[in-house]
Amino acid sequence: MKKNKLKELQYYNNKLDEMISEENQAVFTDIVCYIKIADISEYNREVVRRDISEMIIDAQNRGENIDDVIGGDYKEFCDSIIESLPKRTAKERIIEFFDIVCLSLSMLSLINIFLSPDTWKMAADFIKGVKPDLTMEISYGFFVSTAVIVIVAYMIIRYICMNVFVEKKEPGKMTSALYGVFVGLALVLFSIIVDHILKGAVFTVNIFLFAAFAAALYVVHIVLERI
Repeated sequence: MKKNKLKELQYYNNKLDEMISEENQAVFTDIVCYIKIADISEYNREVVRRDISEMIIDAQNRGENIDDVIGGDYKEFCDSIIESLPKRTAKERIIEFFDIVCLSLSMLSLINIFLSPDTWKMAADFIKGVKPDLTMEISYGFFVSTAVIVIVAYMIIRYICMNVFVEKKEPGKMTSALYGVFVGLALVLFSIIVDHILKGAVFTVNIFLFAAFAAALYVVHIVLERI
């Protein structure tokens, strides 16, 4: 029932987002980003998002901007709201942790399948008409790079959201996109290098079984999202 309310609230908030003026959109996006890492439940995050959206829209209707409602210190405003709400329970933290782990492992496992030399050898054998060996090696490098990538990605996202109100020169959309592409490519390159250095096989597995494992992790992620 609560998840249904959450989905309804998210849908409602998405509709409200469309009503935020372009003038207020940048600051509002920063506020939403900051709230995303708050130690409150996902439902309460959406409640805060709704309340702030409605405040901004009401201000717009009066001919005011976001500063007239919130003031100049956006961080202090957000913190005051967050502090008034209950923190996440231990259960909510555990569920969110495993949700992140399952989603990350699922995506990185699929990437590992795609980048694995065994996969490309299978494809080459198939094209040549040779019966391919469907086993692939899971190396120490996969586990190390997966752990590092998940931790680094989490830290980057958290750092960006925590410092979203720090005064800075606003990069253009193209620059931001290039930053994202660069970080993504850097992490993939890191994974390839680590996998090459630590290439000792921990075990071998049928590639389709490993793909099914990745898919199962994604299903678990979906289930955890609905708890």
